[in-house]
Amino acid sequence: MTTTNTKLFEAYSKNLLTKSEREQFESRLKIEDQLGQDYASYQELINALELANNRRIGDKTSILLKTLNPEKTNRNWLKVAASVLIVCSLSYLFFSSNQKEQNLYDQFFTVYEETNTQLSTEKVDFNNCIALYSSKDYLKSIDCLSDQKSEGLMHFYKGMCYANLGKTDLAIEQLKLVEAQNTVKTEESNWYLTLLYLKKNELTEVQKRLNQITNNQSSNYKKTAAKQLLEQI
Repeated sequence: MTTTNTKLFEAYSKNLLTKSEREQFESRLKIEDQLGQDYASYQELINALELANNRRIGDKTSILLKTLNPEKTNRNWLKVAASVLIVCSLSYLFFSSNQKEQNLYDQFFTVYEETNTQLSTEKVDFNNCIALYSSKDYLKSIDCLSDQKSEGLMHFYKGMCYANLGKTDLAIEQLKLVEAQNTVKTEESNWYLTLLYLKKNELTEVQKRLNQITNNQSSNYKKTAAKQLLEQI
């Protein structure tokens, strides 16, 4: 493909040709196979560039054409360039989507703080585990909690430790055990599970849980925050 043809394709696409020039070009497309193939490849590139530009990836067509220097490149260069741009665009779409959810997670996630430092007057060891959690020594808190009996509080605080350490799947696993037992910290677990699923971009689950929170008539726990989050996803 020559630079002359590239300029012709661009002028035709932008409707810059005169009526006679346009008719002449369209006639050539019907009889010149190579010209038709080159124009089809050009259109593929333009479509890819438009998609990329909409996502703030691509540059102007003329800049890319000059960079690739079509006169010195194999005639399939346009198809290759288009393919690369499409892949870049899709990658950007995926990243942008995940970044939005991550930003919302960072906005709404706060470290859970236990105001009752003596959760059990009979279980001194458990209270020590919570003290470690409160001091943000999450790894030692997890080790300490692992020695406790399987109960809702133990799973909840292990889940919160994992969440604060960025171990999302392990946090979800622990907090779902709290929900299954349905004894303590169930509302808190539901809220933090909502945020963890948001971080994983599982929006159907997020919306379901947010609706549960906002429609809960027996508790106002995080109801305002849930309504705000629903408006942003």
